[in-house]
Amino acid sequence: MTIKGSPLIHTIMGGALSAFLFLSVTFAPNFGMALLSSLAPIPLFMVGLALGRRPVIVASLITCALIFLMAHPIHGLSYTILYALPIIVLTDRSLLKRKVGKNVHWYPAGRLALWLVGMTATIVFVAVLMIAPYTDPNQMMESIQQLGPILEPQPDEALEVLSKVLPYFPAFFGFSWCFSMIINAALAQGILVGFKANLRPPPSITNIQFPRWLLAVAAASLALALVDMGTVTQLARNLFPIILIPFILAGIGYVHTWINQLPSPQFFFILFYLALIFFPWGLLFLALGGIILTATQRQQSN
Repeated sequence: MTIKGSPLIHTIMGGALSAFLFLSVTFAPNFGMALLSSLAPIPLFMVGLALGRRPVIVASLITCALIFLMAHPIHGLSYTILYALPIIVLTDRSLLKRKVGKNVHWYPAGRLALWLVGMTATIVFVAVLMIAPYTDPNQMMESIQQLGPILEPQPDEALEVLSKVLPYFPAFFGFSWCFSMIINAALAQGILVGFKANLRPPPSITNIQFPRWLLAVAAASLALALVDMGTVTQLARNLFPIILIPFILAGIGYVHTWINQLPSPQFFFILFYLALIFFPWGLLFLALGGIILTATQRQQSN
């Protein structure tokens, strides 16, 4: 399973393509370009999962350098923090393996997911601390009054909307960012598998497992979210949805196992994911199922 052609050329092309995709929305700001920009991690994931650790570092440096040169430095910094560094870490972890006899054991999918969730929680933690001073009603009213000519609506209405949305924006961003990274990594691995250029086999979500201590972390976060302790409560309310992500993945893994037993599973997979798109509240039921599975399953040693 090796990629054809010069690894250096593929590395440079991957870095350049990732930068182009990320900057596409700045060249033509519309929904289509925004969708294209969201696929920017795929080339870097492909470089890492096909060529290894060093090439993905080189490709990431190329991407970040191009973004710094062609756009505002804040774009380069955001790409470095939100995409390049996490992709390097995830690639490094995913390529870990050990040989037991004739069997090769790759780094488990559950641990990869925990690394991603840990990075997501860090991003959310920092974001909450950054916006906490601006969630004060008086501070928000001052900001709204300064932006009055732009915002149009009445200040009281704008304050009401902002006071409900702003405190939980980090959770929304972190949740969507985490699943975006999962989708991009899965697409990259799927493309490589199609070309037989993947270094490791695709992680199986049907066998995904998480440690039981996550249950205690989720319970503690929920308890803190229900009390009024200022910034601590705001942190807990934003982190709780992120802590639910492993349980959602465990629930999705169980659904995958069940659907694979049905005739024409592809049809039911499409139906399942379409239902999640149109009824995102279904994620709560998946999380509940994942919590039950984590609490009752026999933990495997990896």
